[in-house]
Amino acid sequence: MSRTRPATGDEVLAAFRSLTTAQYQEWKVTDQARLRRWEASWLAVYAPRIVECACCYRLPPWLLASVVLGEVTAMTTGERTAEFLGLGSSVGLAQLTVDTAIKYGLTPTAARYFDHMARVARRTPTQVGNARLRQRALIRIELLDPAVSICASARYLSQLLSHAHLAGRIGRYTIDRTEPWGVFDFSGLDMDGCPIDVAAASQHPDLTERRIRVAKFFGAAHNDDALSGFRLGIGLTQGENAGNIADDLIGFGFITRFGLEDCECPEPAPGTSVPSGGAPQP
Repeated sequence: MSRTRPATGDEVLAAFRSLTTAQYQEWKVTDQARLRRWEASWLAVYAPRIVECACCYRLPPWLLASVVLGEVTAMTTGERTAEFLGLGSSVGLAQLTVDTAIKYGLTPTAARYFDHMARVARRTPTQVGNARLRQRALIRIELLDPAVSICASARYLSQLLSHAHLAGRIGRYTIDRTEPWGVFDFSGLDMDGCPIDVAAASQHPDLTERRIRVAKFFGAAHNDDALSGFRLGIGLTQGENAGNIADDLIGFGFITRFGLEDCECPEPAPGTSVPSGGAPQP
């Protein structure tokens, strides 16, 4: 689960040499062969890490791949330029914000953020402002590493799933509503599954459609910091993007080709189902 070195500059830049949302939408309609080749080349690089991180949190790798690749292919040219200049509000492959990473402890530095800031406040209170800026900069650097971003996304999805399973809703979004993607029931999922059969939460009779609908649901939740409640417009659009990717993974045979279905999961800690510790170390 560990890497021996941080990502190089070329690796970070390569992660964003990808389709813009306009290109993806065009290829989806007019050039499926070209889209298939591009997605296969992307998965050849990132699928091993997706499988590793998804299985750490007992998630189906196809779901994590749908969400992350849905984020990658949803960026406009302007958003990608902002990423290169360090000005984007969302960071990295999975397009997470620094605030979300801190709130849910999604990277190594983010997981220690509040303890670190409390120590600074006790010892050198005049340095709190500078310490906050340094910590946020470090988290941003971590999120730009594709390996960290993928596992941060997996950790976030695991928290969303746990919340859905226990509470019956995510934030202000009621899971059993009939629009826009049908009825979901997460309460009956086997949270000790390997991986958890998340698609079973959809009430649709067809497996392919269940996977696409669940990808849409979590694509929207992931985009919107949905533990606080969907912003609906942006979140639902991103949900459709994740659903399109799930459709590609199924239709192009990538779930089997890249091993995005099965896991060798770690044993859950006593009294827990989904791992609750920090994201895997990059």
